[in-house]
Amino acid sequence: MRIYLINLLLLVLSAISFAQKGLPDSLYKIYLTAKDDSVLYEAAIRIYDYYEELNRDSAYFYADQGVVLSARNNKKLNQAYSLSRKAYQQVNLGRFADALHSLLIAFSLSEDETNDKYYWQIDPLKNEKYKRFYALSCTHHIYAILMRETINREQQIIHFKEAKRIAVQINNPARSLLASLNLGRIYLEYNK
Repeated sequence: MRIYLINLLLLVLSAISFAQKGLPDSLYKIYLTAKDDSVLYEAAIRIYDYYEELNRDSAYFYADQGVVLSARNNKKLNQAYSLSRKAYQQVNLGRFADALHSLLIAFSLSEDETNDKYYWQIDPLKNEKYKRFYALSCTHHIYAILMRETINREQQIIHFKEAKRIAVQINNPARSLLASLNLGRIYLEYNK
């Protein structure tokens, strides 16, 4: 438990530090001048990281760029990961049907074992041993968020639990913690 709290604290501190610095101009320069799609993809997801909670429209744009770039290069796991990020923004923009569509594609890509070899070595997939399962855990997590917004508590709980189960299976404390936090919030809301 102590390790989880330390990881959460480090995650929050690094996010605050990054947000205070603002988006480096160098990322925009890389995004605008990159010739290689893998470099362009990495710049797009870094810019997405910056905008994720600050500007939904910008975050959506860069998530979509990640989807387009990875699909064009047959990097199916990057595509699944980017689709879950795109769906997160679609949920927050109230585009629930679009989010469901993105998530269904992400599920089909991340559940397919034959896609294990189709990815770019870019964070977070770079350091994940079980890249496909990481993308699948993220997809379950965002699907649960969609279920929260559409007031489907049963499916919300099922998918947060599945996201957590996969995170524990692949030994990813951050993903496990996020699922646990959301499950705890649900149970508190319903006095369980």
